[in-house]
Amino acid sequence: EGRRLAHRGAGAGRPCVDAAVRMLDELGFDPARVDEDGVATVAFTHCPFADLAESDPDLVCSLHRGLLEGFVDETGGAEVRSFNDLSHREPCRSQVRPTPVRSP
Repeated sequence: EGRRLAHRGAGAGRPCVDAAVRMLDELGFDPARVDEDGVATVAFTHCPFADLAESDPDLVCSLHRGLLEGFVDETGGAEVRSFNDLSHREPCRSQVRPTPVRSP
């Protein structure tokens, strides 16, 4: 699904990290972004599937991770460095780092 979403409106003409934050916002995650030392930490301040995630975080959070990683991979220009979810007992957040642009 993340790869498919990369070809919709959220990714159009934006740097990958910006597009990923917009995609998460459109899906209802209410992302909060902090940039530090070339890495964007994106916190998911709302989970549209919070009740289900509380009862089965491995399943729901893995789907969310795959969604973000697929989007970032398909859009290009960044990589997901880390992904913390309910199973980590930390706030749900991800670190995304822009990758250097390769010349042809």
